[in-house]
Amino acid sequence: MNTIEAGMQKVAFVKYNFSRAILHYSSTSGKAGSEFIKNLFTETFEKYNLLNVTKPINILSDGGSENKGELLSWINTIQTPPIVTKITAQTKDFPFSNSMSESTHSIYKTEFLNGKYSLNEKSHLKDLKRFVDYYNYERYPTDLFGLTPTEVVNGKIPNKNYFKEKIQQARRNSVVINQQFNDCKIARVCNS
Repeated sequence: MNTIEAGMQKVAFVKYNFSRAILHYSSTSGKAGSEFIKNLFTETFEKYNLLNVTKPINILSDGGSENKGELLSWINTIQTPPIVTKITAQTKDFPFSNSMSESTHSIYKTEFLNGKYSLNEKSHLKDLKRFVDYYNYERYPTDLFGLTPTEVVNGKIPNKNYFKEKIQQARRNSVVINQQFNDCKIARVCNS
């Protein structure tokens, strides 16, 4: 993301795959190397107390150098209970892409900022906070079937049939309304 005063602003998001929620984010006008990413994950793990979970945690990233070095060293130091694994997308072992992560950047730049840019670091940080609130609380990804990412993080389970009954009822109501309209139209023609 570009800013007028700082040149190039780098942004990184940590997302929870199941809920699509942005758990944490960070921005820098400096080097967005592996120490920057390690710090982002350290903060995320502390914020959500993830070092005390019992289920394995997979970190999916691209093959960039920022996702190696310091990040891998940090992962190796926290291997008591959570088993944290870093998976690199689009490799022989994991042929899937990290498009969900990349799409967040695209949504931020195109849908939220409408291709504009922040004027300075302060407005950039405000924009990022507003974006995360928008993304987690106001946006309804289609694969969550009418739920926001925050609702899923808080325990609601996406249900593809959630709107099924409402849609069926709307269809029935539509038929009744159309029949009443047609009956009224016919009655007027007959009375003329």
